[in-house]
Amino acid sequence: MGIKLHKESDTRYKIVWSTDIKEENKNDPTSLVIPYSVKGKQSRIMIPVGASVVADIEILQPSNRIHLNNYSVQFNNLEFEEAFADNITHRVITYNAVQRLWLEGKLIPKMEDHLEEILKDIPRSDKGNPQLKTDLAKGVVMCAYIFTVNNIPTGFQSEYLEMKTGMPNNYITQIINRYSETFETVGKAKKHDYLWSNSDQLVIKDKPVYFVRHTDRKIKGGYLPMWIEKLVEKELSKIYKAIGYKFTLPPEYKASMDKA
Repeated sequence: MGIKLHKESDTRYKIVWSTDIKEENKNDPTSLVIPYSVKGKQSRIMIPVGASVVADIEILQPSNRIHLNNYSVQFNNLEFEEAFADNITHRVITYNAVQRLWLEGKLIPKMEDHLEEILKDIPRSDKGNPQLKTDLAKGVVMCAYIFTVNNIPTGFQSEYLEMKTGMPNNYITQIINRYSETFETVGKAKKHDYLWSNSDQLVIKDKPVYFVRHTDRKIKGGYLPMWIEKLVEKELSKIYKAIGYKFTLPPEYKASMDKA
Protein backbone atom coordinates (compact mmCIF):
# COMPACT_ATOMS: atom_id res chain seq x y z
CA MET A 1 0.00 0.00 0.00
CA GLY A 2 2.94 2.37 0.65
CA ILE A 3 2.03 6.02 1.16
CA LYS A 4 -1.37 7.52 0.38
CA LEU A 5 -2.27 11.20 0.32
CA HIS A 6 -5.84 12.28 1.06
CA LYS A 7 -6.61 15.89 0.21
CA GLU A 8 -8.87 17.50 2.80
CA SER A 9 -8.49 20.98 1.23
CA ASP A 10 -5.89 22.98 -0.71
CA THR A 11 -4.05 23.59 2.56
CA ARG A 12 -4.70 20.35 4.47
CA TYR A 13 -3.79 16.70 3.87
CA LYS A 14 -4.07 13.38 5.60
CA ILE A 15 -1.19 10.99 4.93
CA VAL A 16 -1.23 7.24 5.57
CA TRP A 17 1.89 5.06 5.68
CA SER A 18 1.31 1.30 5.63
CA THR A 19 2.80 -1.95 4.34
CA ASP A 20 0.85 -4.65 2.52
CA ILE A 21 1.79 -8.31 2.18
CA LYS A 22 3.22 -7.87 -1.34
CA GLU A 23 5.67 -5.25 -0.13
CA GLU A 24 6.62 -7.42 2.81
CA ASN A 25 7.27 -10.42 0.55
CA LYS A 26 9.53 -8.23 -1.60
CA ASN A 27 11.40 -7.23 1.57
CA ASP A 28 10.47 -3.63 0.80
CA PRO A 29 8.25 -2.43 3.67
CA THR A 30 7.07 1.16 3.86
CA SER A 31 9.30 3.15 6.19
CA LEU A 32 9.68 6.51 7.91
CA VAL A 33 12.99 8.35 7.76
CA ILE A 34 14.50 9.46 11.07
CA PRO A 35 15.77 12.97 10.16
CA TYR A 36 18.52 13.18 12.73
CA SER A 37 21.54 11.07 13.56
CA VAL A 38 21.62 9.22 16.88
CA LYS A 39 24.67 7.03 17.44
CA GLY A 40 23.76 3.39 17.41
CA LYS A 41 20.16 4.04 16.40
CA GLN A 42 18.31 3.06 13.24
CA SER A 43 17.90 5.60 10.43
CA ARG A 44 14.50 4.28 9.32
CA ILE A 45 11.37 2.98 11.01
CA MET A 46 9.92 -0.03 9.18
CA ILE A 47 6.14 -0.31 9.34
CA PRO A 48 4.94 -3.93 9.82
CA VAL A 49 2.22 -5.53 7.72
CA GLY A 50 -1.22 -4.64 9.04
CA ALA A 51 0.03 -1.57 10.92
CA SER A 52 -0.17 2.02 9.77
CA VAL A 53 0.73 5.59 10.69
CA VAL A 54 -1.70 8.44 9.93
CA ALA A 55 -0.89 12.16 9.99
CA ASP A 56 -3.07 15.25 9.66
CA ILE A 57 -1.01 18.25 8.47
CA GLU A 58 -1.97 21.67 7.16
CA ILE A 59 -0.87 25.22 6.41
CA LEU A 60 -2.33 27.42 9.12
CA GLN A 61 -3.93 30.70 8.12
CA PRO A 62 -3.23 33.58 8.09
CA SER A 63 0.43 32.93 9.06
CA ASN A 64 1.00 30.26 6.36
CA ARG A 65 2.83 28.05 8.85
CA ILE A 66 3.12 24.30 8.26
CA HIS A 67 1.55 22.60 11.27
CA LEU A 68 1.12 18.93 12.19
CA ASN A 69 -2.31 18.79 13.83
CA ASN A 70 -2.02 15.23 15.06
CA TYR A 71 -0.79 11.75 14.18
CA SER A 72 -1.77 8.25 15.22
CA VAL A 73 -0.35 4.74 15.06
CA GLN A 74 -2.52 1.71 14.29
CA PHE A 75 -0.94 -1.56 15.42
CA ASN A 76 -1.48 -5.01 13.95
CA ASN A 77 -2.42 -7.96 16.20
CA LEU A 78 1.19 -9.12 16.70
CA GLU A 79 2.34 -7.77 20.05
CA PHE A 80 6.05 -8.36 19.34
CA GLU A 81 5.90 -5.90 16.41
CA GLU A 82 4.55 -2.99 18.46
CA ALA A 83 8.06 -1.72 19.22
CA PHE A 84 8.29 -0.21 15.72
CA ALA A 85 6.48 2.84 17.08
CA ASP A 86 8.97 3.57 19.86
CA ASN A 87 10.95 6.07 17.77
CA ILE A 88 7.98 7.77 16.11
CA THR A 89 7.88 11.41 17.23
CA HIS A 90 6.27 14.67 16.17
CA ARG A 91 9.50 15.64 14.39
CA VAL A 92 9.74 12.32 12.53
CA ILE A 93 6.16 12.55 11.29
CA THR A 94 6.46 16.21 10.28
CA TYR A 95 9.65 15.53 8.34
CA ASN A 96 8.23 12.56 6.43
CA ALA A 97 4.93 14.29 5.73
CA VAL A 98 6.54 17.45 4.34
CA GLN A 99 9.10 15.47 2.35
CA ARG A 100 6.38 13.43 0.65
CA LEU A 101 4.07 16.37 -0.01
CA TRP A 102 6.83 18.59 -1.41
CA LEU A 103 7.87 15.81 -3.80
CA GLU A 104 4.48 16.34 -5.40
CA GLY A 105 4.54 20.13 -5.12
CA LYS A 106 1.89 20.17 -2.40
CA LEU A 107 1.58 22.11 0.87
CA ILE A 108 4.29 24.65 0.04
CA PRO A 109 3.51 27.91 1.87
CA LYS A 110 3.29 31.11 -0.16
CA MET A 111 4.73 34.37 1.01
CA GLU A 112 2.93 37.63 0.27
CA ASP A 113 2.60 37.72 -3.53
CA HIS A 114 4.31 41.07 -4.03
CA LEU A 115 7.24 40.10 -1.79
CA GLU A 116 7.78 37.03 -3.95
CA GLU A 117 7.69 39.24 -7.05
CA ILE A 118 10.35 41.56 -5.62
CA LEU A 119 12.54 38.54 -4.88
CA LYS A 120 12.14 37.25 -8.44
CA ASP A 121 13.00 40.66 -9.89
CA ILE A 122 16.31 41.06 -8.04
CA PRO A 123 19.00 41.48 -10.76
CA ARG A 124 21.54 38.67 -11.23
CA SER A 125 25.19 38.73 -12.16
CA ASP A 126 26.56 36.78 -15.14
CA LYS A 127 27.20 33.92 -12.70
CA GLY A 128 23.58 34.03 -11.54
CA ASN A 129 24.28 35.51 -8.11
CA PRO A 130 21.71 38.04 -6.83
CA GLN A 131 22.86 41.65 -6.78
CA LEU A 132 21.47 43.20 -3.61
CA LYS A 133 22.26 46.81 -4.46
CA THR A 134 19.21 48.44 -2.86
CA ASP A 135 18.00 48.64 0.72
CA LEU A 136 14.68 47.19 -0.41
CA ALA A 137 16.28 44.10 -1.95
CA LYS A 138 18.29 43.40 1.20
CA GLY A 139 15.26 44.03 3.38
CA VAL A 140 12.99 41.69 1.44
CA VAL A 141 15.58 38.89 1.67
CA MET A 142 15.59 39.38 5.46
CA CYS A 143 11.77 39.22 5.46
CA ALA A 144 11.93 35.95 3.52
CA TYR A 145 14.42 34.52 6.01
CA ILE A 146 12.29 35.48 9.03
CA PHE A 147 9.15 34.07 7.37
CA THR A 148 10.98 30.80 6.64
CA VAL A 149 12.23 30.33 10.21
CA ASN A 150 8.69 30.95 11.50
CA ASN A 151 6.75 28.79 9.07
CA ILE A 152 8.92 26.03 7.59
CA PRO A 153 9.99 22.95 9.59
CA THR A 154 13.66 22.46 10.41
CA GLY A 155 15.22 20.36 7.66
CA PHE A 156 13.35 22.16 4.89
CA GLN A 157 14.21 25.79 5.55
CA SER A 158 17.27 25.88 3.27
CA GLU A 159 15.30 24.24 0.45
CA TYR A 160 12.43 26.70 0.86
CA LEU A 161 14.71 29.77 0.90
CA GLU A 162 16.50 28.62 -2.24
CA MET A 163 13.12 27.96 -3.87
CA LYS A 164 11.89 31.47 -3.08
CA THR A 165 15.09 33.53 -3.48
CA GLY A 166 17.13 31.49 -5.96
CA MET A 167 20.04 31.66 -3.51
CA PRO A 168 21.81 28.62 -2.03
CA ASN A 169 21.94 28.29 1.74
CA ASN A 170 25.61 29.30 2.07
CA TYR A 171 24.95 32.51 0.11
CA ILE A 172 21.94 33.38 2.30
CA THR A 173 24.12 32.83 5.39
CA GLN A 174 26.78 35.18 3.99
CA ILE A 175 24.17 37.87 3.34
CA ILE A 176 22.71 37.59 6.83
CA ASN A 177 26.12 37.78 8.48
CA ARG A 178 27.22 40.69 6.30
CA TYR A 179 24.18 42.90 6.82
CA SER A 180 23.22 42.10 10.41
CA GLU A 181 24.30 42.57 14.02
CA THR A 182 23.46 40.59 17.14
CA PHE A 183 20.81 41.65 19.61
CA GLU A 184 23.56 42.06 22.20
CA THR A 185 25.54 44.42 19.95
CA VAL A 186 22.45 46.53 19.34
CA GLY A 187 21.85 46.68 23.08
CA LYS A 188 25.40 47.82 23.79
CA ALA A 189 24.87 50.59 21.27
CA LYS A 190 21.69 51.49 23.20
CA LYS A 191 19.59 51.12 20.07
CA HIS A 192 17.02 48.48 20.96
CA ASP A 193 14.31 51.07 20.30
CA TYR A 194 15.21 50.87 16.59
CA LEU A 195 13.55 47.44 16.59
CA TRP A 196 10.15 48.51 17.90
CA SER A 197 9.62 52.26 18.00
CA ASN A 198 12.32 54.24 16.16
CA SER A 199 11.96 54.17 12.37
CA ASP A 200 15.23 55.99 11.67
CA GLN A 201 17.90 53.97 9.88
CA LEU A 202 19.69 51.65 12.30
CA VAL A 203 23.44 52.25 11.95
CA ILE A 204 26.14 50.48 13.96
CA LYS A 205 29.88 50.76 13.32
CA ASP A 206 29.09 53.20 10.50
CA LYS A 207 27.10 50.57 8.61
CA PRO A 208 23.32 50.22 8.14
CA VAL A 209 21.81 47.16 9.84
CA TYR A 210 19.14 45.24 7.92
CA PHE A 211 18.57 42.43 10.40
CA VAL A 212 19.23 41.78 14.09
CA ARG A 213 20.00 38.15 14.79
CA HIS A 214 19.79 36.39 18.13
CA THR A 215 22.99 36.61 20.16
CA ASP A 216 22.93 32.87 20.98
CA ARG A 217 24.17 31.03 17.88
CA LYS A 218 22.07 28.03 18.86
CA ILE A 219 18.96 30.06 18.06
CA LYS A 220 17.99 30.85 14.46
CA GLY A 221 16.04 33.90 13.42
CA GLY A 222 15.95 37.41 14.81
CA TYR A 223 14.30 40.78 14.29
CA LEU A 224 13.60 43.14 11.44
CA PRO A 225 14.62 46.73 12.29
CA MET A 226 11.73 49.16 12.10
CA TRP A 227 13.33 51.18 9.29
CA ILE A 228 13.30 48.10 7.06
CA GLU A 229 9.75 47.27 8.11
CA LYS A 230 8.60 50.76 7.09
CA LEU A 231 10.60 50.63 3.84
CA VAL A 232 8.92 47.38 2.76
CA GLU A 233 5.50 48.63 3.81
CA LYS A 234 5.96 51.85 1.84
CA GLU A 235 6.92 49.93 -1.30
CA LEU A 236 4.01 47.51 -1.10
CA SER A 237 1.55 50.29 -0.24
CA LYS A 238 2.30 51.79 -3.67
CA ILE A 239 0.77 48.70 -5.25
CA TYR A 240 -2.46 49.13 -3.30
CA LYS A 241 -2.61 52.91 -3.63
CA ALA A 242 -5.40 52.78 -6.20
CA ILE A 243 -7.75 51.15 -3.70
CA GLY A 244 -6.58 53.29 -0.78
CA TYR A 245 -5.04 50.41 1.18
CA LYS A 246 -1.95 50.92 3.31
CA PHE A 247 0.02 47.68 3.52
CA THR A 248 1.09 46.47 6.97
CA LEU A 249 3.80 43.82 7.25
CA PRO A 250 2.40 40.77 9.10
CA PRO A 251 4.18 39.61 12.28
CA GLU A 252 5.57 36.44 10.66
CA TYR A 253 7.93 38.65 8.60
CA LYS A 254 9.18 40.76 11.50
CA ALA A 255 10.54 38.42 14.21
CA SER A 256 11.38 34.73 14.50
CA MET A 257 13.02 32.17 16.75
CA ASP A 258 13.95 28.52 16.21
CA LYS A 259 16.63 26.08 17.34
CA ALA A 260 19.69 26.05 15.08
